[in-house]
Amino acid sequence: MHFALAQLMRIAGIQRLRAGLHSNYAGLGVVLDLLDRIDELETALAPPGRWPEIRSGAVSRMVSSS
Repeated sequence: MHFALAQLMRIAGIQRLRAGLHSNYAGLGVVLDLLDRIDELETALAPPGRWPEIRSGAVSRMVSSS
């Protein structure tokens, strides 16, 4: 069985959120939807060609935090 790196990172983020928030999976679904929406809005607001430096990436923060 093979999974894409993005999928594995998403699962790791879910596990961290579950442990940190002590929430059920339905609650985590809401949190993940909101983080995805924040990421979309940050991408839409970033000036063209400069998004990597400016965009904070809500989902990236969730996944990379330990």
